[in-house]
Amino acid sequence: MKISGKYFRSLNRILAAAGSAERVRFSVLLDDIPTELRVTLGFDESQNVGDYLVPSIIGKYTSFNANGDVKVRKDLSKRPESIMFYGASRDWRGGVH
Repeated sequence: MKISGKYFRSLNRILAAAGSAERVRFSVLLDDIPTELRVTLGFDESQNVGDYLVPSIIGKYTSFNANGDVKVRKDLSKRPESIMFYGASRDWRGGVH
């Protein structure tokens, strides 16, 4: 199914169109975008099937889009992690202890 629009304020239309699909892919026809704009966005001048861009991180929302989210599971038990370190200090004569 084709959904057209410049932006989406809600995912309701997308979820309704996707139905029970496991994966949804958003695509744009390259014929509609001038070559200069594609180069400015980061694409090569030559068009290859499967070209994609990872969004640049500008703020917290674009960081979420590029990197995803880390969910802290406080309901799970903690696992031990050992950290090794070495410490030394010098006395007034310069000797290491």
